[in-house]
Amino acid sequence: MFDFSISEMLVVVVVILIAIGPRDLPRALHTVGRWVSRARAMASEFHRHIDDMVHEVELEEFHRKSEDLNRKSLTQMLENVVDSDGKIRRGLELPDFDASDLNKEGTIKNKTPLQQQPSPSCSPLQSPPTSSVTLEGDHAPEPR
Repeated sequence: MFDFSISEMLVVVVVILIAIGPRDLPRALHTVGRWVSRARAMASEFHRHIDDMVHEVELEEFHRKSEDLNRKSLTQMLENVVDSDGKIRRGLELPDFDASDLNKEGTIKNKTPLQQQPSPSCSPLQSPPTSSVTLEGDHAPEPR
């Protein structure tokens, strides 16, 4: 720990025995022992206070994060993750109309039916290609 060899420790013990004397040595060792125990107690108290402060900071951080989670509902957080720009929500909303917009058949008045989209293999001015191949049991499509 301190990197002292046995011979160095013997020299220190002999010097202390000569300087203090054999009669006062037990009292001196007792005093040194009390100082060491006080130093250890102070060090452990300091260490405990540091641990308490670290624990407090961790608890405060955990408390702050839990309050943030409580403020946001789970539904809102999932919507932000899945549909951050709101396109899905707008796509699922029903159009606004009331009963006066319905005709006798139950369809919405003044709404044009969806135009048939041309296939990507032809230009808007060309008609889509027709196939003359029929499978067994199928009927050939009627020309328009």
